[in-house]
Amino acid sequence: MRIGFPALLTALALQAGCSSLPELQRRSVTWIEGTWEVAGVETCSALPVNIHFAPASSKLFMTYPGNRTNADGESFKKNWVYRVLSATDDRIRVWLAGEDRVDASGLPVTWDIRKITNDEFCWRRSDWIQACTVSRTRCAP
Repeated sequence: MRIGFPALLTALALQAGCSSLPELQRRSVTWIEGTWEVAGVETCSALPVNIHFAPASSKLFMTYPGNRTNADGESFKKNWVYRVLSATDDRIRVWLAGEDRVDASGLPVTWDIRKITNDEFCWRRSDWIQACTVSRTRCAP
């Protein structure tokens, strides 16, 4: 199996576990910090999520309040930790800590947080061509 250069860099970044983001990338990710809700929910009470970064870290934390269950009635994981692999002004590429899924190339699944506006984003698996999840909108302060 032949691995392309971008895929190789992603795999190396996952293994290296860089401890902090360069300052330029750190400034590129601050737009995502805050509380978000599924688009179309006006009260920010259905499934709000708080997203923040550890100071000088390459880790992104997502926290859901309270005890929630998914559609199957199973407990919903409350805290999620992602490693930031790269960032630009309109996209943050992350890897979910503990993620064991692989893409069609056999590489670990990575996710893009795609900025739609300053107050809206969506998730897209890095190996999806165009698809994006239902977007999330920023909750009012």
